[in-house]
Amino acid sequence: MADWLRNRGVSTLGRAARTMHPMEMAGMRATKKSKSAAAGGTATAASGGSGGCGVTTGALALRALELGLRTPTSHGWGVPMLLWGSRGIGKTSIIEAMARKYGLHLEVVLGSIREPQDFSGTPLPGEPVFLDPERKQPIYVTHLAPPAWALRAVQFARAHPDRGTLVFLDEITTVTPAVQHALLRVVLDRVVGDLELPPNVWIVAAANPPDEAGGHPLTAPSARRFVHIDWPSPTGESWTDWLLWQARALPRQGMGGMTSFLLPAATADGTATLATPQWTQAWLAGWEQAKPQAGAFLRRFPDRILQPLDEAKLEQGRLESAAATPRMWETATRALASGIASGDMEAAGILIDGAIGCAISSEWSAWREMQDIPNPALLLTGKIA
Repeated sequence: MADWLRNRGVSTLGRAARTMHPMEMAGMRATKKSKSAAAGGTATAASGGSGGCGVTTGALALRALELGLRTPTSHGWGVPMLLWGSRGIGKTSIIEAMARKYGLHLEVVLGSIREPQDFSGTPLPGEPVFLDPERKQPIYVTHLAPPAWALRAVQFARAHPDRGTLVFLDEITTVTPAVQHALLRVVLDRVVGDLELPPNVWIVAAANPPDEAGGHPLTAPSARRFVHIDWPSPTGESWTDWLLWQARALPRQGMGGMTSFLLPAATADGTATLATPQWTQAWLAGWEQAKPQAGAFLRRFPDRILQPLDEAKLEQGRLESAAATPRMWETATRALASGIASGDMEAAGILIDGAIGCAISSEWSAWREMQDIPNPALLLTGKIA
């Protein structure tokens, strides 16, 4: 059997690894990274995953945000992402720069001044409906009128199908649980009141850790709707670079920290596009590769599909709010497809960490690295064990 595998270019180490527990593989992966770092090398994330959710640089967080916006879902473009970071580190500025780069209309919805009806809609009586043949007993059907921000978002998206609207839900940990519940349908179903958001409306949220915000921790249903991304604070050096950049008003690239967040503005006609036909084609090809990799892992380790969420950790905020569910496994698989399509598996790993949690993300990444099989789809068809 070993000769048969070698003749077909399959490593016998990879085959043996399939019998290992994923935590053992994650430990081997961590050891390999430690040896590489000790030798002065840089470990690569060829299979995605951040290897246990280590420190994220500003440049990497930005790449993950951009890749998340380019990842399609069943309702439209962009996985719902939640950026965690302290007050005043520039989360809103990053979103503004991203909207400028792609010529998107930006709607900033500040959670601290919103009520549940700002997301679920305001009940209003509609036109009378007659169910009796004589039309003597009118019934007034109530409809949920959307707020002004949602109307503006949809109007621009429909008028500019080649661009669209970026909705930024800011300070969502300052809202009450009632408002968080009203947000669920907006984030998951992309519906505000009775108004459905078009596919070219992107949704990104931001939150401060609850101990800083003085508000409310995320509810468990809210936490399970988002891909969680830790947004790092800039260093003193990067902030100084950014200040000098502002003074010169010239774009600078590759300096790390806050300056790496500053993106070039799009042209007036919005030539920078998030979802080009070429990208869509590449993503669909990546999707076909990613699906078997998720399916094979979950068939081998079925208990990883649903992990309990420690609600005590919700008070800490940040990545501790991520936990695996079937819904978030789909999101993680879509992120992997985006990583395959773009070649940026490191940024895809940040999204996967924020979708299913650091521990399982690291296990899945290690498992993928150890699988030296020609085609993961063969695992699902039963052609190989």
